[in-house]
Amino acid sequence: MKSTMPTLFSGILAIALSGCPEPPPPAPRGAALAPTCSAGDLMAKVRFLQTPFNPRVDSSPQPSNLAVPTNILGDLQSAFAIAPASFKAKLCDLTYIFIDPTGCADPLNCALSDIQLAHSSWGLRGYRNSDNGKYIAMSAGLWRSGGSAPKFSDYEVRRLGGLLQLLNPNAASWLRAPGLPFSAAAAPDTPAMTVLATLAHETGHVFWNDAFVPVRGGPIDLNNFCGGHFYTPGSWNNIDVPVGRWIDFAQPARKSIHNPDYVSNLNSHLSQSNFAQAGATLLAVFRNQDSATILAAFSPHEDFVETYELYVLLNAAPALSNLTVRIAGLPPYDIAGGVANKPAVRNKMACF
Repeated sequence: MKSTMPTLFSGILAIALSGCPEPPPPAPRGAALAPTCSAGDLMAKVRFLQTPFNPRVDSSPQPSNLAVPTNILGDLQSAFAIAPASFKAKLCDLTYIFIDPTGCADPLNCALSDIQLAHSSWGLRGYRNSDNGKYIAMSAGLWRSGGSAPKFSDYEVRRLGGLLQLLNPNAASWLRAPGLPFSAAAAPDTPAMTVLATLAHETGHVFWNDAFVPVRGGPIDLNNFCGGHFYTPGSWNNIDVPVGRWIDFAQPARKSIHNPDYVSNLNSHLSQSNFAQAGATLLAVFRNQDSATILAAFSPHEDFVETYELYVLLNAAPALSNLTVRIAGLPPYDIAGGVANKPAVRNKMACF
């Protein structure tokens, strides 16, 4: 299963859980954490991906002999250092943490568009030919010009722009209009937070399969995780394994529709160049009590992944304490502070 770039998140977990009026859902089966491995163990998993490799159709990715440069290793070490222990345990369970150079003319100095970057970041749990591996990949394009990853606010703006353009190409007209249609401010606003978000997102795709598809290549079992109480009743008309056991970044689920159907509305507004209404729809998703992020409204799979990514960031040290999004012509929205008003998101996070 795959994903791509990290998304816009919400809130502070401590506030969220302490203010939650609902009892927490039952603990997931098999919730005991594996011992956390050392930072050295995690760094040993970081390798360049041997290409060509297409995770949508191939299985069992392999490392190449290309050495990972110090700028990438440094950002990953910083992200590992601030990661919560529960997430480090998930990283320990991975077979490899790949740097994917797909699309790069020079893997060590790679410049990709935001859309290209999205397609070479992914999470995959092997299921063909008895492959028991668990793999994630981060695009080498995250590190432009041999420097650090972008600060978190810049990355989130780029990611949102890529998401909208993949949903409807006409969004490019909105992004090219005079004045930025949206901006963001974050705290902490560091490359380490960007890399941690990416790691959590891609690991979340592997986690979804472990949670709901206990038999590799088998059917979905929603009762296998959190006593069957993860998804908010009525939030999706159908929840199943994605078609082809894969979902691309910005790909709406083919068999599942969120209630309300924000994605169809957003797509319609963009196609008609009704950008003011598109902005209003984005703000409505930010405020929706069941949606951790914009991408979470695209599919049940991303609903889980984005909520997990949010959970990791809110439990980092230091934790994400602010993510304010400003959409042109609309009041700013502090996603971090807004989580206190999202009981459904808090209940989902309690499952982790």
